[in-house]
Amino acid sequence: MRERSLHFALFIFFILFYTLFLGDYSKEAFYSSDEIFYFRQTQSLVERRSLEIEPYLGYHHSKYMPGQSIVGIPAYLLARVFMIFIPATADASLIILFMAHLTNVFIGAWLCLTFYKFGGELGYGRRAALAGALALGLATTFFPYSRQYFSEPLAALLLLACIIFLNRASGGKAINASFAGLMFGAAMLTKIDTAFLLIPIAIWMLYYHRRTASLLAHFAAGAAPFLCLVLLYNQFNYGYALMPGYERQAFASPFFSGMFGLLFSPSRGLFLFSPSVLLAFMGLTGFHKKFPLLFSLCAGIVLVRIAMLAKWFSWQGGWCWGPRLLLPVMPLLLLPALEVFDKWRSLARWIRITILGVLAAGLFVQFTGSTVSPNKFNNDIWGMLPGGMNEFLFIPQLSTLKGNLFLLSQGKLDLGWLYLLRHGGIVSAVLFSLHLGAALFLLGILLREMGLGEKGWLNRLIPGARGLLIPAILFALVLSVSHIILRGQGLDTLRHTYIEEEKPVGASLPPRTFRGYLYVPIEGKYHFALKVLGSYRILLDGKPIFLNERDEPQRWDFATSELTKGFHAIAGQYNPRADADIALMHLYWTIPDGAEYKTLIGPQYLYKNPPGRMRQILLRVVQFRAWLLLACLFLPLLTGKFARKEAEILKSNS
Repeated sequence: MRERSLHFALFIFFILFYTLFLGDYSKEAFYSSDEIFYFRQTQSLVERRSLEIEPYLGYHHSKYMPGQSIVGIPAYLLARVFMIFIPATADASLIILFMAHLTNVFIGAWLCLTFYKFGGELGYGRRAALAGALALGLATTFFPYSRQYFSEPLAALLLLACIIFLNRASGGKAINASFAGLMFGAAMLTKIDTAFLLIPIAIWMLYYHRRTASLLAHFAAGAAPFLCLVLLYNQFNYGYALMPGYERQAFASPFFSGMFGLLFSPSRGLFLFSPSVLLAFMGLTGFHKKFPLLFSLCAGIVLVRIAMLAKWFSWQGGWCWGPRLLLPVMPLLLLPALEVFDKWRSLARWIRITILGVLAAGLFVQFTGSTVSPNKFNNDIWGMLPGGMNEFLFIPQLSTLKGNLFLLSQGKLDLGWLYLLRHGGIVSAVLFSLHLGAALFLLGILLREMGLGEKGWLNRLIPGARGLLIPAILFALVLSVSHIILRGQGLDTLRHTYIEEEKPVGASLPPRTFRGYLYVPIEGKYHFALKVLGSYRILLDGKPIFLNERDEPQRWDFATSELTKGFHAIAGQYNPRADADIALMHLYWTIPDGAEYKTLIGPQYLYKNPPGRMRQILLRVVQFRAWLLLACLFLPLLTGKFARKEAEILKSNS
């Protein structure tokens, strides 16, 4: 395929793919207050030609730089044009929201294309550059953030463009430094904290270049127009040119707490939510030898960004998926991974398996964050944690990844296509089929360009790939068997202790009653928490632990009970609030030994009737399924056959 055609295929694939995962904005227009600020400024610029926004949280001007809002204007205008051709009965606000969210879809696609082209510019082969672009776009948090209206994807694109021009300037015409300054200035107009990255860029120019004065002059000339815009924007919005919209916030976080949280915490850790970044460490040495100047520039920017965010009072980025504030440097973090993809055929078999496993884990994590509302689990447990927002970020049992997996298992999907398929009839079904088919077709083309599908491609990807068939079958078997065992288990699989149901049109919400048994795995003091909307009565061993007969708004209720190991009768009645649009009741508990901490009572602890000996044995399989799955993954490494086969392959290649 010609290079230009490949660029087109890559760009269109990401647009089609990301669009498939846009949210159901009829239920939740935005997932964060930040997005509302950006959108209202876009709306104000178009509708009133003013920077002053419709009042929100007491603000009449956006707290943030206007870059994202300005870039969102074309999508907003396109929605206005599109509305001319649709029926007057259509929901205009929903159309505008959908079109506005396309902004980051296009930015994400453009970013992946730019990353691919930069890989080729550095001298990496087409297959390695394609693998890097797909890893960036599908196996990092850029995937879930393509469906939101945050400014970080735009900042990442502009910062990557800045690095590309600086790399060109270091080996050629200094005029490229002007374009780098232009991109950096635009990034500052998008996120003001980008200004801190001037420190590593200036040090890089001063330390590594004899033509320092020339590069600095060109860079400053390029950045000057946007710097003036930033100062004017601050003066107009906040009354002081050097004061951005963070006057009430500070670098108040303990450094090591913020650092650990950004990199390793269960709810925001970089390596958990973008495990593909681990591949960059495998390619660091080779990348540094090939591109010492580029490596030092990227390393300086990444380290300064992490250090700055570690001290920032809101290093966690609020309600979000993974370390949102690290997104602007994500492409730089992933650049050394191109070295790994480029040397694929020389890697040992077990290293290839590990790399594919890391990429698969990254794709799985992003799928989990892109099919469920990224903030629903956070909102579900908010109010149960009196210690404040940051408490749950460091507790493994309250990881947003685990929470979203639970929501996914309960069918709490947040996808715009589902809304269209439910309300659009056969037309929506046809359009969805065409859209999905086109995305899969382009993905097939891209994979073909990477060599997949050619004769003998599987053995080139992983030598002796057939040897992985048995572990893969065992892995799928453990998953399916544990799912079958739990199906129908636990008071109809949490239908009574995890209630969340919208009111049907023209009908009322019926009361709920349940009766069964709670299995207590260890003797001790148990803490219970109930999130509820309406009146309720929950009995344990015939005694009430939660009781409220008033039809109240949403609230939290807490109880403590000393329980012995074994089965305890549990019963309850829940009456949804009469004027509410939703039935809502979540029952959480904490097991004394810490195995379950402030989590929903899982189906393995709930029974319609006390289980017999066989079901108890089967539930042991569920209890140890995580260890069984790990054993399946490492099975190829535990056999002598694996070592002999690898030696034979290496001998035949030589």
